[in-house]
Amino acid sequence: MFIVVVVTYNVLNLPKVVTFRNGNTITYTYDGSGNKLSVAYKAVSNFGKIDYVGNKVYKNGTLSMMHTEEGYITFSGATPTYHYYLKDHQGNNRVVMNQSGTVEQVNHYYPFGGLFGEGLQTSNQPYKYNGKELDRFEGLDLYDYGARMYDAARGGWGTVDPLGEKYYSMSPYVYCANNPVRFIDPDGMSYDDYYSSLNGAYLGSDNMISKNMRLIDDDKFKQIKNDVGNNILQKGLSLQAEGTKIKIDDAKIQSNLQTVADKSSTPNANGEYQEHQIFLTLDRQTATISSYVGDPGTHDKTTISYYPAPSIGVNYVDRPGGLVLIGQAHGHPPGNIPGSVTAKTMSGDFDVQTSASINIPIYGLDAMDGPTNGSPTAIHRVTPNGVIMNNVGKTSSGFNIGRDAMQIWGKRR
Repeated sequence: MFIVVVVTYNVLNLPKVVTFRNGNTITYTYDGSGNKLSVAYKAVSNFGKIDYVGNKVYKNGTLSMMHTEEGYITFSGATPTYHYYLKDHQGNNRVVMNQSGTVEQVNHYYPFGGLFGEGLQTSNQPYKYNGKELDRFEGLDLYDYGARMYDAARGGWGTVDPLGEKYYSMSPYVYCANNPVRFIDPDGMSYDDYYSSLNGAYLGSDNMISKNMRLIDDDKFKQIKNDVGNNILQKGLSLQAEGTKIKIDDAKIQSNLQTVADKSSTPNANGEYQEHQIFLTLDRQTATISSYVGDPGTHDKTTISYYPAPSIGVNYVDRPGGLVLIGQAHGHPPGNIPGSVTAKTMSGDFDVQTSASINIPIYGLDAMDGPTNGSPTAIHRVTPNGVIMNNVGKTSSGFNIGRDAMQIWGKRR
């Protein structure tokens, strides 16, 4: 049995340090948006640390696992082993098997997420109920949902719902309106951002910033929002049930993004530098944001080819009616003219004009300082309204450019 003496929180109401009576501690580190960067576990005679870098998880400085859409990868030296989740309708990881089909873990849950059976524990992977990480240090047994920690033993959150004042009839600590059979809460917040399944236009988010984005039919969104018979909580839960959560293939995007930087920073067979590019895309059928490799350009510009659909206000990348263009990223290579210097920012004329004319955010990658060779490099951005922002992130360093592009493009009108 664990005995917690003190829990301190940061300004985002996220746990900062958990101190147990025996002197052991858990220390959390986050970025400015509340994304968890690391967890340090300190026992009387032991110390361990977990670092989270994009889809990679490091334990004590060694790569422990890489998350994928369907599971994760572990490594023995340089040899990878692929593991796959079998999930139920709520996204709970029920079975874990490896690439050979060997079952490594079986989980059974009470409705509120408590474990009542764990079989075949040859794998100690911690992602379980709703696919969330279960912290079992000192018997703590809390699920990390991102915005809040969840205690399945009592079916409640550790901190209040930021929208708790909107529905006084319900406790701000309650999980899914006390109905976990019907509803799930993907990140510890009750509401998501909603975008049109027709043209990707931003529809609303119930006055709350959320980490999740969903596609939904415009009319269905308006119907639920205008239903005077439901309170805010009921409307939010109904919207979640009707909307389709947008998935982001961040692994593919990050790989293509780094390739753009690497190729743009390296001369071609003729000894000349070229701008390379990728398109950021939305597949409305699968609700997936990914990337699509475009044709390389010259040393100072690329050409964005697309299929316009003005009747609904979108542009397609691969074919009419196909992938929707929501953003573009290109490298800024060294100049081919001796003595020329490439500025570490977006072009005040060409990039700004292109972003405004196509109505998408455009990103520039620093590739002018020589071969990047897979190393992170700075990313700059211009939005359709002409605003340039330098150093919004770096390649291969956790900047979710797919989410960033969708949020800007969706609000382009």
